Amino acid sequence: MKTLKEKKFKTYAALIYTTLFFIITLAVMLIIRLNETVAEWWTINVMKYISFIFGSVTSLVSFSVFEILICIVIILVITLIILLIYGIVKKGYSAILKGLLIVSICIIIIINFYVAAAGFAYYRKPFSAPLSETKYEKEEVIDIAEYFLKDYNELSRKFIRDEKGNAICPYTIDKLSSLIDEEYRRINNDGYLFDYTPKAKFSLFSEVMTGFGITGITFLPLGESTVNKLPVSSAVPHTIAHEFAHAKGVMREGDANLISYYLLLTSDNDYLRYSGYFSAFSQMEYAASVILDENEFNEFKNKKNEDIIKEKNNYFNFWKEKDGIFSKIGEFFNNIYLKINGVNEGTDSYSHGMKIEATNERDENGNIIYNIEYSKVQKMFFYLYENRSL
Repeated sequence: MKTLKEKKFKTYAALIYTTLFFIITLAVMLIIRLNETVAEWWTINVMKYISFIFGSVTSLVSFSVFEILICIVIILVITLIILLIYGIVKKGYSAILKGLLIVSICIIIIINFYVAAAGFAYYRKPFSAPLSETKYEKEEVIDIAEYFLKDYNELSRKFIRDEKGNAICPYTIDKLSSLIDEEYRRINNDGYLFDYTPKAKFSLFSEVMTGFGITGITFLPLGESTVNKLPVSSAVPHTIAHEFAHAKGVMREGDANLISYYLLLTSDNDYLRYSGYFSAFSQMEYAASVILDENEFNEFKNKKNEDIIKEKNNYFNFWKEKDGIFSKIGEFFNNIYLKINGVNEGTDSYSHGMKIEATNERDENGNIIYNIEYSKVQKMFFYLYENRSL
């Protein structure tokens, strides 16, 4: 007969070996995903089907399954803390050790599953967005910016606005999901993007998301995209398109933004295209601000429709009012998460910023000449201008 001590030892040994097994599995995945070829193969042949299988289930309900699971996890954590305190008081150290080992196994299994379902896509080859490499002169860049501003202004007059001056979305969240799904089918190239598109859902806890500075979340292991419903509605289509990019295998934030901008700005749907401008036109404004003097830039800005200015101010003020300790905490952890997954820029990766470097040369007026490398978003605008997609 085995003694109680021997049985406990075997139980602990089994739990420790199981923990080590999943730690080694995780380590192997973290190493092999660094190879772009492996990351690409895994994303297309493993992640794609995980997203489809689980997403097909979570899309059957209108609420966010991810948020419900987070609530359950919070309850479990609180329960475990209470049990831990109880065990310490009762000096049940054997039960505490066993419980900690079981919890460790559960956590490491979840991390393994997440890396398998989402982590490899951070290391796959970049999305080949259509960008222009044409070197434009100052006057030409302004012409391009004014070309798109004209369309932006015309679109802004087409929508009914609320008492704050914000354009009222003419679609339900389900209809927006459907429209953006159709747009993705239009641009899908060479199987880079997954065929599966989730059903966007408004968050049950938009106030909490807002507090942490979050506009949307895609939890790829569940194939589910959750959207904050509180910010200005004109930003929502971009958020959905961005989150759908994640659900389709594009995990790097800057790439997801770029795909979303391209998708919306090339759409024939007025509201989607307006949302594209609402989210991306600031990049063209920045390009104009760099190459124009103050008076010239003010003249350029004065060409913008008052409705656009008011709505953008509403959007910025909304987030400014919500800025606080929780939003900084949210950004802190998001920054760490991105860096752990190989995105060295962290949260700065959301925007491919233009680079400006001073030279030792001056123009005829004595002004310093700068070398300008335009951002990917600006180069995308240049490409659209060259192809007159609008």
